[in-house]
Amino acid sequence: MRSLRSWLATSALVLLGELLLLSCGGAGGKDAPGLEGTTGPTGATPIASVVVSPATLALHVGESGTLAGMPYSATGTTLPDRALAWTVGDTALAVVSPSGVVSAKRVGSTTVSATAGTIVGTATLTITPVPAASLTLTLAASSLTVGQSTTAQAVVRDATGNVLTGRPVAFTSSNQ
Repeated sequence: MRSLRSWLATSALVLLGELLLLSCGGAGGKDAPGLEGTTGPTGATPIASVVVSPATLALHVGESGTLAGMPYSATGTTLPDRALAWTVGDTALAVVSPSGVVSAKRVGSTTVSATAGTIVGTATLTITPVPAASLTLTLAASSLTVGQSTTAQAVVRDATGNVLTGRPVAFTSSNQ
């Protein structure tokens, strides 16, 4: 009998709490001064910060990487139900999808931002050239006598065999 009475009392308190939450509507919302654009639905917890991770992202030209954003309340509670809008500081260098996937277009550095309402979180994006993996050197003449010369052509390739243009190559001879 006692456990039934205890269960009924606990259930009544939980129900009362739920009714109070539903009826009061909470604090904040669109009409709260100084909090415009920081809340979700009316009565939702205000957003205090947006954290983007990783805080720095390094990509090679042509690569993609994923950033994650998370809005937080002033008490540090995550607010995963809030929508984020993604932007890149310099769209000539990279683009970002609505889900935070960043695609590197050109060498440089910029920021990628996630915005929830008016609250912005950023990450730094650094884009470097694709590294050279091989160098093929071709000589017009493979053997020379004293006083003769030949031309050399160098082809630089990445790890997948793609030709990398615009890469400086220095030529030297071992018996000058």
